[in-house]
Amino acid sequence: MAETLIEIVLENLIPLVQSEFAASFGIKEKAEEMSRTLELIKAVLDDAEQKQWSNRPLKVWLQQLKDAMYVLDDILDQLPTESSQLGCFSSLNPKNMMHQRKLGKKLNKMIGRLDRIAQHRSNFDLRQGIRKRSSEVAEWRQTSSTIAVPQVYGRDEDKGRVVEFLLSPSRSSESLSVYPIVGLGDDFSGEIYFKMHDLVHDLAQSISEKECMCLESEKQIVGDFSRNLHHIGFPDLNMSQFKKRDFEKVESLRTFYQLNVEQLTPTNDSLRVLCIYGRKIPSFGSLSCLRYLELHGLGISSLPASICNLRRLKILKLKELWCLRLIPKHLTRMRNLRHLVIDKCPLISGMFPEAHKLCNLRTLSVYIVKSKKGHSLAELSDLNLGGKLRIEGLANVGRISEAEDANLKRKQDLTKLSLSWDRSGKTKSDVGAEEVLEAVIVSVYCSLSLYTAYSSVSVLLILLCICIIMVSICCIVF
Repeated sequence: MAETLIEIVLENLIPLVQSEFAASFGIKEKAEEMSRTLELIKAVLDDAEQKQWSNRPLKVWLQQLKDAMYVLDDILDQLPTESSQLGCFSSLNPKNMMHQRKLGKKLNKMIGRLDRIAQHRSNFDLRQGIRKRSSEVAEWRQTSSTIAVPQVYGRDEDKGRVVEFLLSPSRSSESLSVYPIVGLGDDFSGEIYFKMHDLVHDLAQSISEKECMCLESEKQIVGDFSRNLHHIGFPDLNMSQFKKRDFEKVESLRTFYQLNVEQLTPTNDSLRVLCIYGRKIPSFGSLSCLRYLELHGLGISSLPASICNLRRLKILKLKELWCLRLIPKHLTRMRNLRHLVIDKCPLISGMFPEAHKLCNLRTLSVYIVKSKKGHSLAELSDLNLGGKLRIEGLANVGRISEAEDANLKRKQDLTKLSLSWDRSGKTKSDVGAEEVLEAVIVSVYCSLSLYTAYSSVSVLLILLCICIIMVSICCIVF
């Protein structure tokens, strides 16, 4: 675990050392120094990982190393490594200058922290480059190809009945007899299952060292948070006694899952995963490291504009936002976005313009076509979409070339395509539904659903068109 964290940090340090930011703000030497220190620590990690189970101080040292890696990764995640990001840091804006100074102090503090950790490794007589070979695996963990033959006791009479039934000719092929065999065996098995469940839970807790916590009762809330806590999950609890000061000891909180924002608004700039529900919505200004955001059951009609500043966000899920009508028009600033899932948000009347700018997008569950600029069906042309896609407002397709330019036939990763002519208002398009349908049919491997606002005659024509298209595709394939 510690080695994995170090490798991640080292990968992030390399572009920092080579960046304009490091040269411009005089931290190149500091970054290089940290890289050298981490390489020295990494060289003895194999030996440390093996010895920690019988050496409590060594285990504590490894935990201190992991804690430091989480914090250092948080710092690096907030530093620009590309020239396109340098502008906001080179600005003379007082807010930006304060942020620069804050990050500089954190880097200096981290260098000292890593130096102390590196020096303490000499207390444990750790050897470099030790990795246990397969021949050295402990005897109790070795496996054998010998199959243990199970023995069943106390079921001779039941076994005889089953064998007799299986060997005798069936009296009727339409009847099936079921012989229940019950007794101490379903109870013993059940007891073993629940004991194993507890053992696995205890083992996971032991390995994680309270890095992960699922709050199962209100009694856990106060006093259970440790410095090295990184992931927290909440069931549906009354969190009224949950205070911000409970997190003061937590250095690098990465996950808030199922958080009711009625009682607490997260401000941890280290957060990577955030799932919230309730009626309010927090400010996203300080959550610059966020990768996953799920908004569930919030009573809002629009999303705050600050959500567009989550430049590192990769997954955005909007679920059961029954009142949501608008999506921010600058959502395309989130260039790293890969999955946009919109589920049970029936009042959304339009999408953000120029969807083609989200070149990394792989999932787009809903797209609404409009006649105004930036909202045409052709915006989907270069997006390599997969999974499920629902296209609404197809009555607003102005030209048949627009439907063809959407390039849906080449999106082979789509598994379900739903087409809707609803939400279109009064149709001014001269393009018929049959023409649009023929242009967007994906492949014989993609499930197709239709939702129309046309008359029954139009529906019949569309279905006939589908049959003709599918027959043509089958002829080409076979």
